[in-house]
Amino acid sequence: MQALKKSRIFRYLFASNFVSGFGDSIYYIALLTYASQFPNSNLAIMLVTLSETIPGLLYIFTGSIADATKNKTQKMIHLAIYRGIFYLIVGFMIGFQPSMMILSGIVLLNFFSDIFGKYASSLNTPFIPNIVDKEDIEAASGLQQAVSQFISIIAQFIGATLLSIFSYQFIAWMNSGTFLLVAVIIWCIRGALQKTEEKSIPVSNEKRTVKQWGASLLASLKELKGNRQLATAVLQFTLVNFFLSALSPLFNIWMSAHPELQLKDFPLSIAIFQGLASIFLIIGNISGSGLFKKMTLTALAKQCLLLILLFAIGIFAAQLWLVFLAISLICLTVGTASPKFSTIVYASVATDKLATISGAANTLLSAAVPFSSLLFLGCANLLNQSFAFVLLLVTTCMGLVFLVFKK
Repeated sequence: MQALKKSRIFRYLFASNFVSGFGDSIYYIALLTYASQFPNSNLAIMLVTLSETIPGLLYIFTGSIADATKNKTQKMIHLAIYRGIFYLIVGFMIGFQPSMMILSGIVLLNFFSDIFGKYASSLNTPFIPNIVDKEDIEAASGLQQAVSQFISIIAQFIGATLLSIFSYQFIAWMNSGTFLLVAVIIWCIRGALQKTEEKSIPVSNEKRTVKQWGASLLASLKELKGNRQLATAVLQFTLVNFFLSALSPLFNIWMSAHPELQLKDFPLSIAIFQGLASIFLIIGNISGSGLFKKMTLTALAKQCLLLILLFAIGIFAAQLWLVFLAISLICLTVGTASPKFSTIVYASVATDKLATISGAANTLLSAAVPFSSLLFLGCANLLNQSFAFVLLLVTTCMGLVFLVFKK
């Protein structure tokens, strides 16, 4: 809170992130609900999910591109305007008769908007250490993360409510308005940001080819492999992340196919699921070390997979309360494991290799997300939902056996 009191620039950047996150979360519920109403809802939801997850892989590139970007302030304003224009177009498109061609166009615009969002976030990052006092940086970072989770929870419930009152078109234009408002907020402090940029933020002149990116990534993975303790932890949680990232999209298609199990309607059911996941993730981050203090990272990984089996059982038994219980406990466990994982990273990696090895670890963890969605949702689309859930059950059992016997 001290950072908000002391720094006017931080208050504005904080507000811009708040507004952007609010619009994104509301629109996500609307887009999923729109996709769930298509005859082939499995394919429609898969396209939406991939458009949301694949851009996460590009953080490894957007960071370096942002470092080499001149006039970062101007670029952030332009990116916000572009995203606003994208969703103005989406608003017009969503007003036409629903079709897979219309949905594909909307998904493509959503995909590029999310890439622009990742790039904007990378442009934003170097300003924080220069506008917040050193002793307040950790608290400011924690505040941003906590508010981000809180916004996600509240906005999804608001989105579910708005969908019962307004059209998809209105929600898309509302999202457009949030990004245009972000552009206005940043424009209001452009002078101060530009001064900070010119004075304290150097521009990297390093330009990499695709071949150099590949060589850098391979070198990072080699460094990671050489650190046995961290490599084991990354392997375990890449496996956990692979299964974990499939749960939300699988739940979405399950809810779409079983309206009789929904709590009032589809958007509210999704909002409750996502809300429980976010709340228990926060609880795990805050108090998990006390709840599972003596458990190792390996034990927590095994517990996650056991709870994913409980999730699958809840699906097969058509018991929504069991599914909600499972996702809550899964996220509580993951929230507990996160600081333990960070402790291993900082304790086992030399400072001069921290960026390299952390980059490799984040790449592996991020890569699991779209591949998982593609595998399980692809099976649900090409075969049937039951096969996708059987596949989740069988592969999770295999993963659990691997963790038990892996030394």
